[in-house]
Amino acid sequence: MSTVHVQDCHKCAGCCSDPEVTEEEVELIKEQTGLLRSWFVREVRHPEVTLLMLQSLDDRCMFLTETPDGYTCDIYDYRPETCMRFPTADHQLSLCERERRKRSLPVLNQDTYKCSC
Repeated sequence: MSTVHVQDCHKCAGCCSDPEVTEEEVELIKEQTGLLRSWFVREVRHPEVTLLMLQSLDDRCMFLTETPDGYTCDIYDYRPETCMRFPTADHQLSLCERERRKRSLPVLNQDTYKCSC
């Protein structure tokens, strides 16, 4: 898989929707931010598993800050692995594609896309 260079990322934050986190990541974020777990984690219950997700505001991760140049991550230095490894699943790549289409940006080749952000 080749890498899409940072200049190809338009910082639309399409990839920052409903990031899944582990208990360890929750603890790290809690330690680093001083926030209560209930302020930034929500549980999504399925019959066989309960997923931990970062809270969202307007379909975006609550730790995103909008800037004139796009978005920045307030927890970038200790962001969850799912964010570091984006995209690791087809649904994640589709988030990027959807946001790029909304902004009339070229859609990336799915066979070669790997975010380097």
